[in-house]
Amino acid sequence: MYSVAGIAGAFLGSTLGKAMDGDKLLFLFAILMLGVGVLMFRGRGNPGIPGATCNREKAPKVLGYGGLTGAFSGFFGIGGGFLIVPGLVASTGMPILNAIGSSLVAVTAFGLTTALSYAFSGLVDWPLAAVFIGGGGGWWADWRTRCRPDGQQEGTAQHCLCWAHRGCGHLHGRPDRYRLHLKRRPTMYTFDKQLPGMTFDAAVARTKQVLGDSGFGVLTEIDVQKTMKAKLDVDMPGYVILGACNPKMAFEALKLEPRVGAMLPCNVIVREREDGAVEVSAIDPVASMQAIENDQLHAVAGKVQTMLSDVVKAI
Repeated sequence: MYSVAGIAGAFLGSTLGKAMDGDKLLFLFAILMLGVGVLMFRGRGNPGIPGATCNREKAPKVLGYGGLTGAFSGFFGIGGGFLIVPGLVASTGMPILNAIGSSLVAVTAFGLTTALSYAFSGLVDWPLAAVFIGGGGGWWADWRTRCRPDGQQEGTAQHCLCWAHRGCGHLHGRPDRYRLHLKRRPTMYTFDKQLPGMTFDAAVARTKQVLGDSGFGVLTEIDVQKTMKAKLDVDMPGYVILGACNPKMAFEALKLEPRVGAMLPCNVIVREREDGAVEVSAIDPVASMQAIENDQLHAVAGKVQTMLSDVVKAI
């Protein structure tokens, strides 16, 4: 009952979470953890009711807490699942150890619902997820063999160390290939912000203003909507690409890597989405520069990353 209500809550929560700025989401999660931690600490002396179950009298409370914790799990990702144990204790009165065991069912249900929601939105890096799943497979193999080729049993401490070794081995067995994957397929490559209530033309003007105030000059401006209409006679929503450049940062990058000019300037786009909302996106220079093996250049890209992130936040 708790899990069923939570599945609906997790779907709703994940839908809202995907529309939330990541920095704000992390801040709210930290506040929530502190609050729940204080409440759990205050109630640490309550041993619970042995044998407590969900009955008709407790059903509304169980459904309410299940839906609410599911919503938080979906909104914050499975990290929000730390609310499941407190929710089970509060709704049923069961001892905390019983709640911990029962929570595993809810964690699985909420996590799967949230994962499917993010997958349908294209926000799951499947190759990277496969790496972690493969690591879990290595741990299962060690559970069967205890890291001994002859299958004999070992001590618990040594067994745990073997698990860690095998699991990490799946990540580090081919380190060059793994690092190359991360560099070529970063999970996110832009900083994005929706601009509710702002028209497309106003958003373009505001973006140019903030870029200028932040030390970026707009070297190019491409009206993709007009270009596609002129060249292909097709209609599309408003879409403008602004080529932004900070002279000082660009000069530093060119000194370190002369051919990096092929990747400049840093593009910032303003576009009308299909739902009518206006969105601004700026390239993440750290992601775009990962193909270049130059640590000094990556340091410059990190500075520009912070600057462009601040630009997007200020628009």
